[in-house]
Amino acid sequence: MASCPNKNLAEWKALESAVGKFEAYKDYMETNGEIRDPQVVMDKIKLRDAAREADTTRVQDVSMEEDMIREADPTQFSSQPSIAELANKTQNDVAQPVSIEELRRTRAGELADKMSRALGVEYEYISPEQATEITKDAKNPWSGQPAFFFGGCVLTRR
Repeated sequence: MASCPNKNLAEWKALESAVGKFEAYKDYMETNGEIRDPQVVMDKIKLRDAAREADTTRVQDVSMEEDMIREADPTQFSSQPSIAELANKTQNDVAQPVSIEELRRTRAGELADKMSRALGVEYEYISPEQATEITKDAKNPWSGQPAFFFGGCVLTRR
């Protein structure tokens, strides 16, 4: 695969003009260096946006269910609690202390979710052992970075 598209090609210029630079590069990387027809790429973007909208609707439905559960039992946390929710639910609770590390992990997860949805790139948490195993035969094996891109997915150390 070429590392960069030939930006002088008419096909590249048409693609970039139709979908923008970011989406053109994204599709180029996702298709291993193929410069595809702009209509095909626009159709892919529409499908991705529709899936994202469906996910948003599903998340809203789950959120409503979680709200009902929390109203019935105010000690319940949502599936991915925000820092504010953790603080509010535990401020006077001696039985459930929250560490700074837990707060950081929660905030990092919120940021990762937001970036994943915005960029359309999946992410996954893995252990250092898994990172070493996944990249053992790669050109640039893992060497302790907190996150890296591999196989179309951002892999983040736990």
